[in-house]
Amino acid sequence: DDGRGVPEMRAKVYGECFLGKSKGDTRCCEFVLLQYSVAARRFLESQVSICLLPDLPLFYWVHRFTVPSRLADYQYLLRRAQRVIFDMAVAPADTLDYAWPTRSAVRDLAYARMLPVRQSIGQFLSRYDLRQLTDGLKRVVVSYEAVHTAEGRALMRWVRGRLVDCGVSEAELSWEERILPHKEGICFGLSFEYRGAKQFAWRGNCDTGVSHFCADLGTGVMELPSHIQLLSQENALAEAMYF
Repeated sequence: DDGRGVPEMRAKVYGECFLGKSKGDTRCCEFVLLQYSVAARRFLESQVSICLLPDLPLFYWVHRFTVPSRLADYQYLLRRAQRVIFDMAVAPADTLDYAWPTRSAVRDLAYARMLPVRQSIGQFLSRYDLRQLTDGLKRVVVSYEAVHTAEGRALMRWVRGRLVDCGVSEAELSWEERILPHKEGICFGLSFEYRGAKQFAWRGNCDTGVSHFCADLGTGVMELPSHIQLLSQENALAEAMYF
């Protein structure tokens, strides 16, 4: 829409309630879908605000925008929302660098889809002492298929954050991302390289649902098969909204 016509906004409101075990146990949700021209965009805030009750949470799913700077027109929604959700698989590459008004409310669906992977890796590494994991660590490599680029980069962000929490300096480590060819049958991989004989490697195949750990962090070689599965879109959305 070139914005030269009459400003127009159309809305569809959908509500649904679920009954619990008692009359007082009721859960309701409401969806507001808006179609508007560029010229009508300035009315978005006022039209949405009359649909909201002050005591109800607002979840704002920002989908298929072209440049993050355009989000500056929706400060009301960005500040009011309990969660602002987007998917880095379809969002612009610089979305994570946008100056979100409330960064703690921002959630990436690609990161949410990786929850089972993060849990599996975290549970395996939790058996080791902190110093076993960090002493001598010199290089971290995250590998992924091109089709899983958003999820692979989300895995890298998670690994960086957890290692920093463990006291590792980002500047002292070498970080690398590698694109895996599909013919290898591996969709994700993670490895820690150390000065000395220690090692840690994990790889997962989404087609077979099988992953494999191999580590020797000073207490002998440990190999363990595991399961790999990304969250479905609806479960990833629930994870992003409520956690």
